[in-house]
Amino acid sequence: MKRLSFSIILILLIIASSDAPQAKVSGECSNCHTMHNSQAGASMATYGGFGDAPFSSLVRGNCLGCHGQDPSGSEYVTLGQKIPQVYHTTGETDLAAGNFKHIITDDAYGHNVDLLTGYAEDILTEPPGDENDTGITTDLTCAGTKGCHGDRATLGNFDSIKGAHHAGVSGLCNIADTVANSYRFLLGVKGHENMDATYPWQNRTAIIHNEYYGVSSRGSEGGISSPGSNSISGLCAECHGNFHGPGTDDITIGSASPWLRHPTDIVLTSDGEYASYTTYSTTAPVARSTVYATINTSTTNDVVAPGTDIIMCLSCHGAHATGNYKLMRWDNKANMSGCVVCHTSKS
Repeated sequence: MKRLSFSIILILLIIASSDAPQAKVSGECSNCHTMHNSQAGASMATYGGFGDAPFSSLVRGNCLGCHGQDPSGSEYVTLGQKIPQVYHTTGETDLAAGNFKHIITDDAYGHNVDLLTGYAEDILTEPPGDENDTGITTDLTCAGTKGCHGDRATLGNFDSIKGAHHAGVSGLCNIADTVANSYRFLLGVKGHENMDATYPWQNRTAIIHNEYYGVSSRGSEGGISSPGSNSISGLCAECHGNFHGPGTDDITIGSASPWLRHPTDIVLTSDGEYASYTTYSTTAPVARSTVYATINTSTTNDVVAPGTDIIMCLSCHGAHATGNYKLMRWDNKANMSGCVVCHTSKS
């Protein structure tokens, strides 16, 4: 009887978790790979319509091929799993990092990766706020030496992220010493991915959202493969260091009020107007000094603790693309909806 009960419980758990999104891919190899790019005398499907096969690593599409729709919105790859859609025109809510479609359809702002044919970055002299010579002026990529994901010491989307999809973890990423166990395959970045089965990878509600790891001082920016203090802001600082935390340069923000630039990697003040930001906002999210090990099931996720939680780059900005100037999460030229989340008395 005990053995039967255990079997029933196990089956129920498997059923309950079968639709949950996983960073680690599973299923038939042919879902993603093709040996010769040929089937019945025709080219294998090029997922998403981005680029021409064959692709490296024997895959059937490039990054946007699996993580986006084609420009008409007619294709959406599921493969039996929920795949984060970084480029979509219909049927999806934008991910926490934004949506590359804003660059094309709205003539808006973001990181113009080279896979966006006809819209790739070609006028950049250097990343804004770059205090180092990164050598990045054109041809931004999703991953690798000119991108954010994967091993940023390795050239190319495929080579820099190689193997991560097969070994990826789900949810909490608190080690971050490989691409696979780092938050969103951002090598060295800690955090917790929203793994809610209905709204994966989206910042949807005060409880259902990604959890970002932050630190309360700038610290070291780290190298190209290790962001400062394993934080998401430390990753941004690899290209935008002059916008990030206190420094010795006269164009940085300094280390105390009055600020010259908006502070990042600083604890949200626990008095005055800031003390009233106590319920998590997906409009202006905060980072955590300790990332919750469990999300989407605990009401502690909707709590903000002034004096403990941290202002980060992504409190104000998206990462891929948004419909707002300077990749802002809200239209700060038209309203203060995001500003007043922290600056409550300014509403």
